[in-house]
Amino acid sequence: MNYERPKNDERAIIIENLADFYDAIQEYYDELFPISEKALPFFLGLKRDLAERSPVQPAPMVRYLGLGCAAGNLENKLQCEGFDVTGVDANPRMIETAKRRMKRGSMNLRFFEMPIIDIGRFLKQGSFNVIACLDDVLPYISSETLLRKFFHDAKGLLAPNGALVVETINYDAMSASEPTKISPRESIRVKLDRAYFPAGDGALLLEAALEQGNGTTIHVNKSVRVFPLTKRAAETYAREAGFSEISVFGDFDGREWTAGGEKTVIVLK
Repeated sequence: MNYERPKNDERAIIIENLADFYDAIQEYYDELFPISEKALPFFLGLKRDLAERSPVQPAPMVRYLGLGCAAGNLENKLQCEGFDVTGVDANPRMIETAKRRMKRGSMNLRFFEMPIIDIGRFLKQGSFNVIACLDDVLPYISSETLLRKFFHDAKGLLAPNGALVVETINYDAMSASEPTKISPRESIRVKLDRAYFPAGDGALLLEAALEQGNGTTIHVNKSVRVFPLTKRAAETYAREAGFSEISVFGDFDGREWTAGGEKTVIVLK
């Protein structure tokens, strides 16, 4: 797969970093990354489980932290379902969009601009019942050291009986030596193609092309590093951080995880 800019194509745009790429796709984000219809029932199930295990009855409101929340679509839905919700994202334009979408009178919903690697510094220890990092956001931390730190930070932010939920593409299905192209995401207006190339040091390099309806194509040419969060690595980091219950699924509906599947959903307690 090659997304090099065609000669004399003035409608092709090259982007060198992830922040600018997210700025470029913001208009299409909801179309390319819609909320999974299975995600909301999954988190409502976690809410019921926490209520049943709560030593205080009626159970207090579930405090939810969404990491890499983007435009806050899931966070808005969870707030309507009785969660106390905090969403953070490193992209200021995404956070601006999330704040604009807040329903009037949303007392239990807030959004902050914050990199994931800073959550341990600025958020209160033991203050969340559910922490979620979805849509393959976590591997873009791009460093094994920072990934290990993330699991420790998340464990520290969780209240007793809390759960950390991580959703990624299935990195176990990728070749260690050859490029891997994943299924495109597309709508009537736009198409996103992505492939991952081994960087030679355990990381991957992202190559992507966003084809817009106006004929413009936005390219990322292997300039974004991704650290593949395999099932084994996630389990190792989770145990190091002190998680004792590790469940791995193929999707939010609880289907069995397989090494060749498209998605990995990890639940840690």
